[in-house]
Amino acid sequence: MGTLEKIRSISPYFLAAFAVVFVGFMVISDLDFGSLMSSGSNYQTAVIATINGDEILYKDFEEKVREQVEQKRAQMGEEETEINEEQIRQQVWDQMINEILVRQEAKKVGLYVSNAELLDIMLENPPDYLQNAFKDSAGTFQRQFYLDVVTNPDGIYNRLPQTMSEQDKREYVNNWKKDLVRIESDILKQKLYESLSAVVNTANGFVSPSFAEQKYVDEKGSASADYILIDIKKIPDSIVTVSDQEIATYYEKVKKFFEQKPKRKMKYAQLQLKPSEKDSANAMKAVKKISEDFLSVSTDFAKDSMFTMRMRDFESSIIDFKPITEVDQKLAPYISSLPDSSVIGPLSLPDATYFVRVDGKRQGENQVVRASHVLINFDDNKDSAKAEANKLFARAKSGEDFANLARQFSKDPGSGMQGGDLGYFGKGRMVKPFEDAAFAASVGSIVGPIESQFGYHIIKVVDKNSDELKYSQIVIKPSMSKATEKSIKRIAYEFKKELEKGGQNFDTLASKFEVQAKETSFFEQGKPILGSNYLSARAFEAKLNDIFEPLDIKNQGIIVAQVTEIRDAGYAPLDDLKQMITRRILKVKKLDMVKASAEKAFSKVKDLQNLTEASSIDTALAVNKVEKINNTGNMQAAGFDYAFTTSCFELPIGKISGPIRGELGYFIIQVTERELPSISENKADFDYFVTELKKNPSRQPLYYQWYNKVKADAKIEDFRSKYYKEF
Repeated sequence: MGTLEKIRSISPYFLAAFAVVFVGFMVISDLDFGSLMSSGSNYQTAVIATINGDEILYKDFEEKVREQVEQKRAQMGEEETEINEEQIRQQVWDQMINEILVRQEAKKVGLYVSNAELLDIMLENPPDYLQNAFKDSAGTFQRQFYLDVVTNPDGIYNRLPQTMSEQDKREYVNNWKKDLVRIESDILKQKLYESLSAVVNTANGFVSPSFAEQKYVDEKGSASADYILIDIKKIPDSIVTVSDQEIATYYEKVKKFFEQKPKRKMKYAQLQLKPSEKDSANAMKAVKKISEDFLSVSTDFAKDSMFTMRMRDFESSIIDFKPITEVDQKLAPYISSLPDSSVIGPLSLPDATYFVRVDGKRQGENQVVRASHVLINFDDNKDSAKAEANKLFARAKSGEDFANLARQFSKDPGSGMQGGDLGYFGKGRMVKPFEDAAFAASVGSIVGPIESQFGYHIIKVVDKNSDELKYSQIVIKPSMSKATEKSIKRIAYEFKKELEKGGQNFDTLASKFEVQAKETSFFEQGKPILGSNYLSARAFEAKLNDIFEPLDIKNQGIIVAQVTEIRDAGYAPLDDLKQMITRRILKVKKLDMVKASAEKAFSKVKDLQNLTEASSIDTALAVNKVEKINNTGNMQAAGFDYAFTTSCFELPIGKISGPIRGELGYFIIQVTERELPSISENKADFDYFVTELKKNPSRQPLYYQWYNKVKADAKIEDFRSKYYKEF
């Protein structure tokens, strides 16, 4: 590719780090122009969103959409490339919100990118993707040429081929100028993001010296102890009562820690868009008709002609030459061994009924093998696995049914269920030892045991083939007719009308109409429900008990929804927290109940020299031991309790403690040994520990933790539902 062609292929969106934050792209619009007009909005001033007061205009959103569509089309090289509209629109939406939030937060801390910084990047240190567009065939960056066309875009005009028309040259130059503007804009965004990320990571990456020292001692120090646990698990829940008043009182104390955003809940009727019994019957009629047509002719030539005629009448396609491994695996077993011009069908397969004609067969360059295998894993004993594999190999060689052996003994569940059959595979598809053995063996032979990283394989070579097939197919499957679709939609509208009349609740009415009635969980604004952002947005625009027009949602069918519960911003209600609160009160009450037992146990052991002697006083006092634990809450096999491990690091060595209240119960502890690291004597290790502490996954990536909080706290008003039915 020449340099000029490279320039025009530049994508201003290949900034890898930038793409991490600013999601992109490839979008196509689904504007509801009727909504735009009826809302009284003007194309130039219509607002599609506000982010903390900053507006996103509809025209700007649509412009980005079109840019990404054009870019995607250019990348794919196909004008008719199918694009996932909803997914891409959401990506552009996220991108624009993220850009605004970053710009707002940067402004708060006084960050900006000066023209001098931008010039320095563009002229002295251009991004790799820009440099790559100006490299010659030897890979050398043509800096002077680059500077010429960047600082004087019009100068590229004289470098264009003389064969180009004046109009094409001017269009080329204008497009390059537009690309430069976009490139500069994206470099500004990238630089701003990098600066803001550095500030956030620096601010949040600080670890106080006292915290680091305590953390170092907790994790590097160790303690050993003997202990008695008065366990609350010995008290059954059935003998502890928790009153509604206690739950309500506790809720009032803790509810401030459970703030929630506005939420909605809906009931909805779901009508699946699928073929009716009549549609299925029509498909079967078509199968019968084609079958009768083939039976009515006797020669291969006549069948061939009949097949061509029927391809015009039904869904059909021609598949050009493909290696046997790439042929539709549902069809391959039926057509791989057929001669040219053979017609087969009807083939009733799970997805449809097929009629197939083999149009050609030829020798390809790449051989494929079809094989079955029995896999024996190494497990913990490689020698034992090999001995088992040898026995199975001998049984297979003696003539036992290979498929039965695979079903009984193979540790490869996928192929084992298929009698060991792996289908056809080419070179590079299997692990090397397996591949070498399969390709070296003759058809019908059994080889093994072959060792690979997965275990020992016993291999049966079923076939070898380098054939390539060309074939045509007629596919008959029940498809939903327009009449069926209209009927389903009519039922949906009738359901809505009856629901609006009142008198019957949602579930009763759904049962009457023989449709599925379901209920969503509570959801927040901005979160898609049933895969639809539109439905979610409408729920937050609606009032309680509002009923929506039937909505066709991809992969869901026709949905008739009603808002059944509204929660305003505030605290999570008592009902949501009741189970958690009840568990907490139960634990507290059980701890109170075992306190007396703990004090009684302590009175028996407090004068002992060693706590291990406790069982000689009272056999019910079981003494446990921990060895070299850290102050991380981990009591080894006993569970987790920070009160216990912290006590092991604070109690005097050798002294039997009084009852200590923890999460698991009450502890009586005697610390037998403790080693605490000296920070001054382990300075290098401590410094390394602090460095790693800053990298801890619980603290990283700091920027994204911070950014997610910024986005969650932002006031984002989403007006897309006024303009789009799907987004």
